[in-house]
Amino acid sequence: MIFKVLPDVEIRWRDVWVGAAATALLFTIGKFAIGMYIGKASIGSGYGAAGSIVVLITWIYYSAQILYFGAEFTQVYATAHGTRVVPSSNALSVEPIVVEKQVEKIVVPPQPLAPRSPLSYALMLVLLVTSKFVGRGDKDSQRAA
Repeated sequence: MIFKVLPDVEIRWRDVWVGAAATALLFTIGKFAIGMYIGKASIGSGYGAAGSIVVLITWIYYSAQILYFGAEFTQVYATAHGTRVVPSSNALSVEPIVVEKQVEKIVVPPQPLAPRSPLSYALMLVLLVTSKFVGRGDKDSQRAA
């Protein structure tokens, strides 16, 4: 009934039944899965007396996600199988508002690179030289053995 009455659209009962069946299946699977998660993970035990509120909020969040997914599934199913979801006669249409704004062109001149210090060049040279000899020492020690 939620998928038929709540939206401000005209939708066939046939499409609503398919979406409701899919949502009920997801709720059944989810009830088992969330029960296993809450039982095994013990998410409420770390919060003491407030743990039951944490468990309740987790269940409400999960249920809302299933309900939203079911509503979207119903809309997509109805649209994909030839039944068009049409706004009802008393529905308000939402029209996009186009706002035109003149933007000034901002040009940022390129900044010259700062010269590097001699210390950075020395560090790069040390890294280059040491990287060449690091691999060789291991091979020489393996050959000697």
